[in-house]
Amino acid sequence: MTIVTFNPSHQEIEYFCFDTNPSNNNGDLLLRLQGTTPTQKGCLKKVQNKWKKSGIQKKPDAIGIRVVFGGNLLTAPTCASPEVVDKLYTLIPMAPMHVPVLTNILKETLRTFPSTPIILVPETAFFASLPPGEQIYGLNRKAYRGMAWQKYGFQGIYHEAVALDAERQYPERKNLKIISFCLEAKPEIAAIVGNRPIMVTGGNTPLDGIPGHTTCGNIDPAIVLKLNDSLESGMDGTARLLSRESGLSGLVGRPTTLTEVLSSRLPEYDLPRRMLHYHILCACGSAIAVMGSVDVIAFSGRYAKLSENIAPQLVRQLTFRNTNNTQHINRHIMKTSREELIAETAISCFSANQKDVIP
Repeated sequence: MTIVTFNPSHQEIEYFCFDTNPSNNNGDLLLRLQGTTPTQKGCLKKVQNKWKKSGIQKKPDAIGIRVVFGGNLLTAPTCASPEVVDKLYTLIPMAPMHVPVLTNILKETLRTFPSTPIILVPETAFFASLPPGEQIYGLNRKAYRGMAWQKYGFQGIYHEAVALDAERQYPERKNLKIISFCLEAKPEIAAIVGNRPIMVTGGNTPLDGIPGHTTCGNIDPAIVLKLNDSLESGMDGTARLLSRESGLSGLVGRPTTLTEVLSSRLPEYDLPRRMLHYHILCACGSAIAVMGSVDVIAFSGRYAKLSENIAPQLVRQLTFRNTNNTQHINRHIMKTSREELIAETAISCFSANQKDVIP
């Protein structure tokens, strides 16, 4: 069985081609091909040509597409169709940077692979059941005007998978209380009880929460208003500053990554490292406050191996703060990539012949 995953963005679309491993029954995936191509009309034809040049002649049995923002429309993996595309247009006011890219790629995918099941895997679906106190903002109801101003989180694929993985790792424990660390370019922490999220650092957009490689993280909203007035480029300049020129890279003064900030001992990394540790500790304190205690701290994402730079001190601090002081805090690392998780979801939907329909 051949599965292809797409991760579209403004500049490029990442693609991965997997085959299920026929030599065992564990559901292992074999990566046949991966790459990127500019996000433009006809890009999937270029991807097809690259497949053929690499010796992959068979059309995919299923395609999984990462959806950064599904809002209240996509609350589960969903089989794509022209009708779904039409409904996705209603999300553009909520995510004007992400949804147009998704709809364009989705229409081209439907044209290029008309007989192939295409599964949309939304990052925000896992957080659809957040408690109201965590989900809503203290805005005047008149400001909503039909817009769902609420928390959605933005790394739900990893958080959901790591919660299920931890449950399999500790089957004797029921309703595990998990602090889930997604270590990506935009880090995110969630508190999960069983398989239900009850807190997340991500907000209505990827800017909120813990500072990332280039994203500012949680700031006073009044700063945004003042920046709009002070920058000659106005709102566009403010958006660029907060999303592409801030965060860890903004503090260092040049592009940087979590690996450099957490591993390097150069003086220029001291301030961003201390800031990052502080935000992580505050998020963990909030997680313990809402859960009462913690059983497992779990790490996922492309920088999951950096848990070695975070976990030892953090576990000592959390053990001190854990209300259930007699209980040991376990550490769990999930090494599965997001692309593999999307492929596994596509396989599951394909095998079950699942045809989710948006009501």
